[in-house]
Amino acid sequence: MKWVGGAVGLVVVVGLVVAATLTSTSARARPVRIGVYTEIARGVRGEHPCPTMRCDSRRTGQIKASAGAITQAIWRLPLVRGGGRGPSHLLSLEHGLLVANDSRGLVFVDSAGREQGRADVGALRETPAVTPSDEIALSTQTDDVVVVDLHGRVRARRREAAGPYSPTLMLADGTAVWSTSDHMVIGLSTSDLSDTFRANVPSLNRLLPVELDQDSFAVLSANSGLVLALSGVLVSTFSSSSFFRGSVSVSRNGVMWGPADDGSVVFVEPAQRLNGAARATLHVAEAPLIAADGSLRLLGVHEVVATDSRGNVLWTYADAGRRVVSAALDASATTLVLLQTATQSGRLVGLSAEGAEEWAVDFPERPLDAPPTLTDDGVVALLAYATAARVETPMVIGFH
Repeated sequence: MKWVGGAVGLVVVVGLVVAATLTSTSARARPVRIGVYTEIARGVRGEHPCPTMRCDSRRTGQIKASAGAITQAIWRLPLVRGGGRGPSHLLSLEHGLLVANDSRGLVFVDSAGREQGRADVGALRETPAVTPSDEIALSTQTDDVVVVDLHGRVRARRREAAGPYSPTLMLADGTAVWSTSDHMVIGLSTSDLSDTFRANVPSLNRLLPVELDQDSFAVLSANSGLVLALSGVLVSTFSSSSFFRGSVSVSRNGVMWGPADDGSVVFVEPAQRLNGAARATLHVAEAPLIAADGSLRLLGVHEVVATDSRGNVLWTYADAGRRVVSAALDASATTLVLLQTATQSGRLVGLSAEGAEEWAVDFPERPLDAPPTLTDDGVVALLAYATAARVETPMVIGFH
């Protein structure tokens, strides 16, 4: 394991290259290309439970609680795999409650690892979201949209014939936004799942809705997008020659960040067309984590790179023998990094705000590609598979 710190980078806009001076015996520098950037002149409401697409209660990769020094796994709770989609999402709610999904639906778990309830709504299609009233809005693989309360009771359910095919975006007024297979963007009130708006966007496919501020949200596709008012009315359009291919994060000052198809991190303002991004030597696969101070954590294949909000490299943490699966940030700016070894076992690492390894815990299960999360009382939870007699069992594991 190697922590490389004290690095300073130089930003070059359009085809951005950050040269990080790494502290090592040879003191050699190597480039880390992290894309092109410009700013969005819109703020994101910091109090909103789900301002971006990352699946925790803040959706920026930030968690309200602090982890402290994690020393061991303290409980394991098996989930149901069945014949459908296995677990893929883990949300941390108030009062120490966790929500995971399995092939039957949602599972509610307390911070001691005890199952507190279930909602057998069927396998989820995409990322769910937390409503302003602390309920869960989701879409299923059978084309249903569902609202579930914290006791596991289905409070509202509705069939959408075209099927919601995007992660759930929750707006501050309680409107849940999805894109559908027939090129519609729909907004449904989570009080009763009645229509708030429906907007036809025929020029885009597999849309990804992202909130920008209290007045508007963006709908992203491969290399273009729209800005819509909360009523669904079109505000503006934008395009890019290199655009998001997966998840996206939005900082508190409104800058939108996400991985492009060439592995770089792209920073986009909807009003401006970008002229390409240089190919990354850091193989960025996920949207970066955004700390409270605006600094970023970029996730590579074998490393985590921290930069400031202008792309200057602050530190690099590298592990050539393990793959970075996912990561999250706690309230103390500790980066919780989930790693997988060549034998598919897992390691959970805590990095300080300066990039130093504060603690590490190994575990035998294979970690899933979902970010770890934290309960209010400091239990770190993650999803993993345990293998016995060639049978894989999904589970939630709690660490303290």
